[in-house]
Amino acid sequence: MPKLIDENAYPDCEMCGGCCARMGVLAVTEQEYHAMLDAVREGNITPIDRGEVGCPLMAEDGRCMIWSARPQVCRLHHCRIPRIQILEEHPEIQVPENLHLICLRETFVPGVAARPECLSSES
Repeated sequence: MPKLIDENAYPDCEMCGGCCARMGVLAVTEQEYHAMLDAVREGNITPIDRGEVGCPLMAEDGRCMIWSARPQVCRLHHCRIPRIQILEEHPEIQVPENLHLICLRETFVPGVAARPECLSSES
């Protein structure tokens, strides 16, 4: 298994966007949520409306437009290694308990109405 670096990121991530193409909802901490919003605002990023499935923060070439501000759930994703295996092999990684579900499209794409369940705490 590759060694984790860069705050839980994998050095062999090719940033192909394969994982992001299937994402519609993410579980994030409040701090991660605000870091994502700040990265979009400060980077003058224009999210791409991909409908209900597909991260609007994925560039056309498949790269993450907020790479340095992406949440832990994204940092821990690996195309060939299940997340449970990553966590078992790296007990130093702490998964926060107080996570919120955010609908990516409704959070980042201007003009899309947010549903009330899209910033709710997981129980």
